[in-house]
Amino acid sequence: MENKLLSEKVKEMRSGMAWSQSHLAEAAGLSTRTIQRLEQTGQCSYETLLSVAATLDIQIHELTELYTAVCPAESLSGHDQDHLLWKQPDQKRAFIIAGILFLPSFLFVLLNLFKYEWDMPRAYDLFLSIGETRGIALVSGILVHPVFLVLSAFTALVLCVLAQVNIRISRMGNGFSITGLHVTFSLPCSLILLGCLAGLGIMFGYAVAENLGQYAAQVPPGIG
Repeated sequence: MENKLLSEKVKEMRSGMAWSQSHLAEAAGLSTRTIQRLEQTGQCSYETLLSVAATLDIQIHELTELYTAVCPAESLSGHDQDHLLWKQPDQKRAFIIAGILFLPSFLFVLLNLFKYEWDMPRAYDLFLSIGETRGIALVSGILVHPVFLVLSAFTALVLCVLAQVNIRISRMGNGFSITGLHVTFSLPCSLILLGCLAGLGIMFGYAVAENLGQYAAQVPPGIG
């Protein structure tokens, strides 16, 4: 059965990127004939659909929904029991939300680096004076609290991972089997992810160093 919705969607996305069918085929690791058949009939295997979605930077559910809307009984050439473990968030939206969550940790680490590592305390002192301003002291106190900084950075990290990586599973009798890993790379999300990892590592290092310093100060001279 032909699926014009799916074929037109793929053709529209390819044309929007100014790609030829052969260019898309090469980028997706498929034959030109496969792309031609997909754009003519909307018929393809599940693996082909995954490759095309990743190459065109389309969320996979956008294509699978078009397929099942026309022929649910034949869903994805015999892979009707295969599905992604979670619905991936939109990458642009994930980048914006993750960026907002990561911002307090980024500023905290940056200002501490300015003061303690680069001997430039003015930015730190200015931020501290703003935070002590009447009316925003409570908010600033929450934003620089270690628990909030760690949780917000970790949440941003998880969101960026979920927006780029997914697991495909297949029902096997009474259980499930992992049949593949779906990765859709996004440079903005990857940068936020790396920033979160670096920020969490630096904050962990500061916490360890501070606790070791306090412990050393409590140990009487000549012991240890």
